Amino acid sequence: MDQIKPSVSVVMPVYNVERYVEQSIKSVLNQTFKDFELIIVDDASTDRSAEICQSVADTDSRINIIHHEKNGGLSAARNTGMLYARGKYIFFPDSDDLLVDNALDKYFSAAESSGADIVHCTRHMERLETVPGEFDERVRLKNDRGIREGMMTANRNARLYDYYVKFGVWVMVWRNFYRREFLERNHLTFPSIISEDEVFLIGSLCLADKFYCLADPLYIYTRRRDSITNCINEDKVRKGICSIVQGCRWLNRLVSRLPNGMLELQVKNFCVQEFIRRMTNNYVLRYCDSYAKLMSEKSDRIMLEALRPSFIEDTDIVVQLFQRMAFAQLESLKLARSVQQNKISSKVESPKH
Repeated sequence: MDQIKPSVSVVMPVYNVERYVEQSIKSVLNQTFKDFELIIVDDASTDRSAEICQSVADTDSRINIIHHEKNGGLSAARNTGMLYARGKYIFFPDSDDLLVDNALDKYFSAAESSGADIVHCTRHMERLETVPGEFDERVRLKNDRGIREGMMTANRNARLYDYYVKFGVWVMVWRNFYRREFLERNHLTFPSIISEDEVFLIGSLCLADKFYCLADPLYIYTRRRDSITNCINEDKVRKGICSIVQGCRWLNRLVSRLPNGMLELQVKNFCVQEFIRRMTNNYVLRYCDSYAKLMSEKSDRIMLEALRPSFIEDTDIVVQLFQRMAFAQLESLKLARSVQQNKISSKVESPKH
């Protein structure tokens, strides 16, 4: 591969997407902007995905394929890609989606002219898979409510509240174009949880000095019939619950790194509460219809198993989570409240030295 560093590193995680990956790769290779490298991270696919990627890579020297020996998930694949990235900017498309032909050109131009750490696209298109490998001809346009093109305020408190809490914008990582130096300087990597995009973006918003918004729809999201977010099962609920606690812990650690006074406590709490709300809605409550039969004794067992390690260190988060889910009758919530009360009592009653 040419040793001259490319302007953009496109990092694409791949796992069992043989129906979609070739079209996705070609949508990157067909960009009007040519100065990029495409880093494909095969996350131990068990179908023909790796073979298809290699076949396309043989025709274009800009492609670099990294293979994981074991499946590590989306976060691990993206983090691996970041280690190999050489570009000034990094972009993270999914391997079943498509880029509009001028997407990288638009992102790069906006980043260069604005000097932004992050360029965010306020619109994307969505195509719906009707049967495996076939799509509805109609493409839907998705917009961020209330966000206009231009540089967002440098005030982190106002930016976080407007962007994440007030307007509730889409937080998918593939809507954002990152300055690599910004990610490396702040040691930003993806946590190994469900919906890692949520906390990664909040962290980015906290740390970025400049955040620019584009109004052009540059990305075509594929709503698959069998996608990760459409799979409904007990394990998904358990992982969703654990991810809420782990994500809140990740956010708390990141916020603690900010200089005193940079982020108001109220705004930080708003962000944590909004993260819990989104995660419970998207990854727990949305499964309630199919999960309803498990909501008695079995649900208590699942919740207790998932959350027991978090009762002491993350009691407040656990209480917020169950209040949000309105499962006040669950023994796990009673236990969490009990632990919380004991912690408060012990602080009050502890003798002074």
